[in-house]
Amino acid sequence: EKGNLLVALPDDGLAILPAADDFCDALASRTQARVLRVGIGSGDLQATHILPLKKGMEFQVSYQGERLPGFLPVIGAHMVHNALFALAVGLECGIPFQEGVALLEKLHPSESRLQLYEFGEITLVDDCYNASPDSMEAALTSIASLKAHRRIALLGCMGELGDYTLKGYERVGLKAAALMDVLIVVGDETLPLAEVARDAGMKEVHHVSNNNEATKLISSFLCAGDILLIKGSKRAYLNQVSEAVRALCQQHEPE
Repeated sequence: EKGNLLVALPDDGLAILPAADDFCDALASRTQARVLRVGIGSGDLQATHILPLKKGMEFQVSYQGERLPGFLPVIGAHMVHNALFALAVGLECGIPFQEGVALLEKLHPSESRLQLYEFGEITLVDDCYNASPDSMEAALTSIASLKAHRRIALLGCMGELGDYTLKGYERVGLKAAALMDVLIVVGDETLPLAEVARDAGMKEVHHVSNNNEATKLISSFLCAGDILLIKGSKRAYLNQVSEAVRALCQQHEPE
């Protein structure tokens, strides 16, 4: 269906497409408009040399033979990919390449979307706004790219998956087992996620029934050097856990 949008583009329009997508060329063939491919490591507008930091993402951006250093004040390589699309729109709207790259540094992260908090040597990443298998995997990958003593994921339910529900949880369980040191899942819906992680060999997997139990568990063992990711569907209300853990960390933060 999205491909029909390309068919509707006028000849003087612009289609901005993901260069790494398997269907990129097929999509491009459906329009007479100009095509701009963007991506990580490939495309007309591309990002390379990505360096994940707690403060954000450093990278190089290349376009029409020019390469500039870029910085995005959010974590996750997938966020760099998203930023390239915004940069492409800016270019089409007349914003010079150099100015557009500089503007990326001024991005204000949205609340509860990979929002990072630091309390001494403890880092909390609040990604409670929503959740899908793709965004869960992207968040786990983002956390795994950061240095830490332990990487802890507290994950809640994912909504509106329909027939894909079980497979979606299994996907996330495998990813968590591969990338995290500790996994905490909240609610009965998430049990398949925990079971798959255990079956994959993950040693520290916890299941709790509700957010109060999750808060108590996290509070009992969170320590210096830990990175904690909290992520789930909005209806899981994991923002309550995030707020409680942040309040606790603030109480114990060195002055």
